[in-house]
Amino acid sequence: MVLALSYVYLRWDKLNFNFNYIIAVVFSIIYFTGMFLVKGRITFNSTYGYVININNETLLYFISLIIVGTLLVFCVYFFDKPNNNRHGMFYLIVALTVVIVENILYLGGIRLFPYPIIGDGIFIMIMNLAVNTFKKQTIKAVSSK
Repeated sequence: MVLALSYVYLRWDKLNFNFNYIIAVVFSIIYFTGMFLVKGRITFNSTYGYVININNETLLYFISLIIVGTLLVFCVYFFDKPNNNRHGMFYLIVALTVVIVENILYLGGIRLFPYPIIGDGIFIMIMNLAVNTFKKQTIKAVSSK
């Protein structure tokens, strides 16, 4: 999501979106490799329902923090470049910061939900803002005679 939002908010006409596909494929390979290597079990929690408990959860969140931190540095670096949507980039920086803080709190044992999901909700709202930045085309109704 961050890659697509960065592409929309940076407004680089010379950058081809296919570069994002390459990065997404690399992240997908890492993700699926991790899915096969990480073991977990499903437990029932009376408050939240079914919860997946992952072995080596701490390592996964540290890796996630490194990736999100790298994306945050990327967004901060390109924040003041010409022709970008500064408001959108600011929202993206705030969302990445919230995800980092949420993951650090989660690793520290402070958990509002069984998983850190507040940052994901913020990303969904930002994605809605990004979609709304595109020009809307009106479709004229065809009248039959």
